[in-house]
Amino acid sequence: MRKTKYNILFLEYFPFLGGGQQITLKIAQYLKSFYNVRFICFNNGLITKELQKRKIVYDIMTAPRQAKLRYLWDSVPFYFKFKNFLQRNNIKLIYCNSYFTAKLATFVSRDLHIPVIWHKHVIIQHRKNSYLASQIRKVSKYVNKIICVSNAVKESLIRIGVSDEKLCVVYNGINLSVKKIIKKDFKKKYKLNDSFVFGSIGFFRREKGFDLLIKAAAIVKKKEKKIKFFIVGKADTDNQYEKELKMLTKESDLENTVIFGGYIDWFSCVGAFDVLIVPSLTEGFCLVIVEAGIYGVPSIAFATGGIPEIIEDGVNGFLVKKITPEALAEKIIDVYNKRKQLRVVGKHMKETVRKKFNEKIMQKNILNIVKEVLYAQK
Repeated sequence: MRKTKYNILFLEYFPFLGGGQQITLKIAQYLKSFYNVRFICFNNGLITKELQKRKIVYDIMTAPRQAKLRYLWDSVPFYFKFKNFLQRNNIKLIYCNSYFTAKLATFVSRDLHIPVIWHKHVIIQHRKNSYLASQIRKVSKYVNKIICVSNAVKESLIRIGVSDEKLCVVYNGINLSVKKIIKKDFKKKYKLNDSFVFGSIGFFRREKGFDLLIKAAAIVKKKEKKIKFFIVGKADTDNQYEKELKMLTKESDLENTVIFGGYIDWFSCVGAFDVLIVPSLTEGFCLVIVEAGIYGVPSIAFATGGIPEIIEDGVNGFLVKKITPEALAEKIIDVYNKRKQLRVVGKHMKETVRKKFNEKIMQKNILNIVKEVLYAQK
């Protein structure tokens, strides 16, 4: 007799496809073999298009503006609509990808005794006595398990008072099979034939530090003319920051040194960079370092958040200890001067990815956590 599959509901607030969303999709796709998986998306966009491609069932539901007490009356209609959805679809587990969705989930699920898993991608920077920290502590009491993408994320939660017993660490993982990228074709397309290319990828958010990268590029240009910087990405919400970045590039006379590639397929270029630069001020994990690593492309990054859990300085990549343009520029020049050693460094990063950041390892760990949480409810 065939065993009935449990129904698992994923909640996704953001419409774009950032690192957290990509990981969630990988997990949902894998869990489809064991459970009936569906999504509620609070915004339509790239995420829903990707769900369609993967043939994952989803619904779009309007969420309250914010999950704060002063918006309580906005939450009442949502509460009854969401509660009815959970009962009607016999949901046995809710899987959340952000603080906002976790708060909305626990707002309803505790009345129905439905377990909740919260996948935490972001380091908590706020003080322990801040409003956000107090709310996270409160939400965590009604969450059955919090999966942290790095020890840095876990430690930030412990610092603000979240119970260690609910926390576990599962590193993000990627598919180890990659499509072939011909570096010379990429360089020819963007007129970079004789250049050494330091690339950078991400959404243009202030915490991603692209302004620091451009300021570092201005310093580097004075010392080495053959280095080019290729930036892939776009603004997701902060259009003003993108304008500031392009204006800074123009004012610094870097229009032939810093190239904005636009929002193109990351995997069509990440393997063609000579070195990846991650100028983020903080990162819970940093998936793009791993994505570049499987191509044997080493990274330069600030030694912040979960990044030192990926990069061992001078072995499989390069860490910058001070978060300043000057320190970043110094490291860029140093790496360029040692460019003959980069093949070995890239090889070590590729080995790191295969051993530590394989998506199969991540998926099996997540499956075991899902089983543990569901079993505890029997």
